[in-house]
Amino acid sequence: MKVARIVYPVAVCGFAVAAVLNAITWLPIDVSGLTPVWVALFIGIFPVWLVAILVISPEARDSWATQGPRRWYQARRSLSWRQIVRGVPPWMLAVGVVVVVYVFANFFASIALLPGQPEATGGQYYFDVHGRHVATDLPGYLEGLRREMRIFTGHPMVFYGVAALVMYGRRRPLATRE
Repeated sequence: MKVARIVYPVAVCGFAVAAVLNAITWLPIDVSGLTPVWVALFIGIFPVWLVAILVISPEARDSWATQGPRRWYQARRSLSWRQIVRGVPPWMLAVGVVVVVYVFANFFASIALLPGQPEATGGQYYFDVHGRHVATDLPGYLEGLRREMRIFTGHPMVFYGVAALVMYGRRRPLATRE
């Protein structure tokens, strides 16, 4: 499928950039200049996912057509994960599971440790906690920025990663797929 050969490298690049940005947040450096990068990365999820959904939709329709009519009391039909990620090697699926677990744990840990939105005004650093300003110093402010970026780069890792897995098995013509 031609579109999969185009979207797959885009999804892999998006995943790689998100993973690098996420890894950078663990280093004690100033990440404030990287905000436009992770915002663009976050926005880029939407076209990649739109294509992934459009690629899967005909397969879902074909699968439902072979299953016969559904009664009103029966569960809604959907594709199984095996059908969605067909042709993907088991090690890639394992890496995908590890990434999802990491992002899930990291999200809640970072939310718990982040006292509020890190803000800087005129050399003063503080966290905006529901309209209340909690003063901090420069190292605390930078740590807050890193945690915030860690939260916002985790989601793209999952979405670009799953899109890459969906497209992986669809890069080749149907006859040569595993």
